[in-house]
Amino acid sequence: MVSVLRSPRKRRRLAWLLGAATVVVALTLIGLAVDEDPVPDSAVETSTTAAIPVARPIRLTAAMRREVDATIERFVRTAVVRRNPGSAWALAGPGLRAGSTERDWRRGDLPAQPYPGRSLERTDWHVVYAQPDRVAIDVSLVPKQRSGAAYAVYNAEVIPVGRGAARHWLIDSWAPAATLGAAAPADQPDADPPVAAPAPSPHEQGKLSAAWFLLPASLVLGLVLLLAGAAARAALRRRRAERLYRQLADR
Repeated sequence: MVSVLRSPRKRRRLAWLLGAATVVVALTLIGLAVDEDPVPDSAVETSTTAAIPVARPIRLTAAMRREVDATIERFVRTAVVRRNPGSAWALAGPGLRAGSTERDWRRGDLPAQPYPGRSLERTDWHVVYAQPDRVAIDVSLVPKQRSGAAYAVYNAEVIPVGRGAARHWLIDSWAPAATLGAAAPADQPDADPPVAAPAPSPHEQGKLSAAWFLLPASLVLGLVLLLAGAAARAALRRRRAERLYRQLADR
């Protein structure tokens, strides 16, 4: 290593190699820093000549939740399980009524996938987002144990109509989202319901582990330490030689 430091040509080559390795490590660290906090696609804004107004989200009060719950329960018990589906026409908003008539609904021809009423245990729902003019929800139909019916999930939207005491909610859209299998049959009463596997995040696909970038950083760090050690050793030898030269000169 000392011979490398004494040669001007080899020192220049070593300097170029060290500079290139430093650039590689710097770019690697910058890539890691950018990749650790990816920007979701929903956060990317497209610049336009005119600003597009965005509805401000709201928070459902306890009274609003009770009203929405009553509408969903009535819609499921009438339209979805096909018990007097014509009465569910009054619960439908313009979006759900489009392309059909009340007479169609009375005949059972309505845009809501049927579900066996005898197998229905309960109806659950949760809010996806809430805006002043509409609330998006996911509705789950939970079957009775040993009924053999499926766990059904629907994407729905409800809209408010009226104000104050006259306010009520209408189902403006209703679409099947997922069927998570069937309830446990009679010979398997303790079977657990199937669980849908979560979809992988698009930001996790194709991402390299940070461990792959530790190797070049370790090589550069080792090279720097090796050069520093060689330089210190050469300086120590030079000092020893100078001290010995002074001792001989004094004699």
